[in-house]
Amino acid sequence: MGQIMDAYTYLHVVVADAFVVEAKACEHVVCFVIDMGFRRVQFEGDSLIVIKKLVSCTMDHLILSPIIIDNKQRLGFFIEATFLHTRRDTNATAYALAWEGRLLWKNATG
Repeated sequence: MGQIMDAYTYLHVVVADAFVVEAKACEHVVCFVIDMGFRRVQFEGDSLIVIKKLVSCTMDHLILSPIIIDNKQRLGFFIEATFLHTRRDTNATAYALAWEGRLLWKNATG
């Protein structure tokens, strides 16, 4: 139906790279959708690397591989799960949340 079901931001303190952050964000979303009990879902995201890794049958030794493996195991819960890449500039909600999280972090750390 194209509705936003939830939105939040959280702080990552020690992060290897941006792809790890994107993979962890995906992990949070997958867990949320499972907790909500949805069985047919379409995930949208602006990280093409993470989406490609989630739909790929091959494994590599990237630093985000353990997160991808965990996410793939969780995807077994769904009857149907599809992934759609969205351009970053069209994902205004995610950008706004990221910016809000950054401001909260800056205010908390002085």
